[in-house]
Amino acid sequence: MNSGRFFPGRGRLAPWVLALLLVMVAALSTGPGAFAQTATALDPPGLVAQLNYFDGPVSFEPAGYDQWAGAVLNRPLTQGDRLWNDAGARSELHIDSTALRLDGSTSLSFTTLDDQTVQIALTQGSLIAHLRSLPTGQRFEIDTPNLAFTASQPGDYRIDVDPGAGTTRVTLQSGGAVVYGSNGASADIAAREQITFGGNDLAQVAAQTAPALDLFDRWAAARDLDEDR
Repeated sequence: MNSGRFFPGRGRLAPWVLALLLVMVAALSTGPGAFAQTATALDPPGLVAQLNYFDGPVSFEPAGYDQWAGAVLNRPLTQGDRLWNDAGARSELHIDSTALRLDGSTSLSFTTLDDQTVQIALTQGSLIAHLRSLPTGQRFEIDTPNLAFTASQPGDYRIDVDPGAGTTRVTLQSGGAVVYGSNGASADIAAREQITFGGNDLAQVAAQTAPALDLFDRWAAARDLDEDR
């Protein structure tokens, strides 16, 4: 029986080989730029987030789909993917050397994920980001219903979003950041500061020195220590 595979002397190409040749011929016939575009379209994304740990009910929704599924360990997440931690669950992702840790009842999605920009949407819950590096020209941003948070240097950052109260609390254990509101409003936040914002114009609901670490902070710090070792 002829399986359709290519063997020397038989003169028959496998369907996948023929399809590839047709793509190459079509690209070459329209110029070298077209072939470059075809190759780029087939390339994998330059930057991904990897879900390397979770405990408890965690779900993800791939970009372009309207259906949630159970999280899969070590599954790469790309631009447009969403992640949900149920109550009591925790999860950890890595984007290169940056660690993202999510507490329970937290919703996260990747708005932009490439070599220049990491842009995350956090609509509710708690996220701790540990940036080991932030090269010149790269942007790390977390968007909430209240503001846009951008890290200005490596550090340890925590964002808590309370949709019921309509607030976002920003806590810096180390590093430095700038937050942006509507109409071009902005505010600098330094290490060891904690500020709670309400509305979209950076109205400060509360401001204080960063408090003592809670259970979520200590869990994230212990994970960092294990990685450093």
